[in-house]
Amino acid sequence: MNNWKLLLLSVPLAVACGDKSIDDTTEPSTEASSEPSGEDTSVEEAVPLVPAAIGFEYSGLWDAGANDGDGGLSAYLFPDLNNTNEGAPLILSDGVTVTITSAAYFSSDLTDEEKELEQCTVFAWFDSTPANLLVDDYDWENYAAGLETYTAETWQSFEGILVFNLDSASDRCAELDEGYSLDTFDGMHFGLSFGGLSDHMTAELESSDWWADDAEAQNSYFTQYISINHPNEDGGYKFIGYDWTSSIFVAADSEECAELEGTDADGNPVSEEYCGLVETEEVDGGASYVFGDVYDVVNPQYGYVQGSAWWYEDFPNLDLDIMKDFNR
Repeated sequence: MNNWKLLLLSVPLAVACGDKSIDDTTEPSTEASSEPSGEDTSVEEAVPLVPAAIGFEYSGLWDAGANDGDGGLSAYLFPDLNNTNEGAPLILSDGVTVTITSAAYFSSDLTDEEKELEQCTVFAWFDSTPANLLVDDYDWENYAAGLETYTAETWQSFEGILVFNLDSASDRCAELDEGYSLDTFDGMHFGLSFGGLSDHMTAELESSDWWADDAEAQNSYFTQYISINHPNEDGGYKFIGYDWTSSIFVAADSEECAELEGTDADGNPVSEEYCGLVETEEVDGGASYVFGDVYDVVNPQYGYVQGSAWWYEDFPNLDLDIMKDFNR
């Protein structure tokens, strides 16, 4: 869990608009084979993916000093490690990786390839503003809603909606079982709060065989409290953040900036500047993140954050008809 050596495929977001991974440059062959394969080339009907749970992982630049100290989330720059952009930093969208899984996804007997068939992933932009959100520790012993103590302390919170980039959806998203659709969650009400490691996460990490010897990582890990609509007794919804996702905090250079050029609706050239280069270092012939100290609050936190889901909320706990309800 402490090995954060960068593999480009593990970078969670895609270039500029979030629809292709940053090293996805291989083009499919358009040449037909000159020899018959001798294999059955008939197309087998895909087995539908029956959704059972959903998880959320935010990745992006967090500037706690933005918006007069209320904080801000934004796109970020990533070093061109494989020289795919002529050495210039890549401008990557911030946002949330949404993963919908089957019940079988959680089986320990599955290979990585088999797990791919049990999940649908899609990138979503988080259209958000700073907010004050209620958070709670999840009842990890009973795998249920919060303990209703509301004692968890957070640094900042953001509230808004998730706008899906459907071009980024994995193949299995087109094979959801009858009656299920990404449209259920596209535009859903979503909240994100940042705070120190929750009691459950702290206990789990401290029980690992590497945590005590990695002080740098200890100062980088924190909690992403995830808020989504849950039904309440009155037919409406409650919106409470739970410690479902951990996060790392990576140093970023605010002085490094890049221009993204394009055109406006009238075809006129426009450009927008983005700043905040994720810091990496060479370790054992590869690139590793440079951890930042998220608990150093002398100055407002500024860095790249990357989430890792610990919990995928069970569909039976949700009312899928109210996921988009939002009392603005």
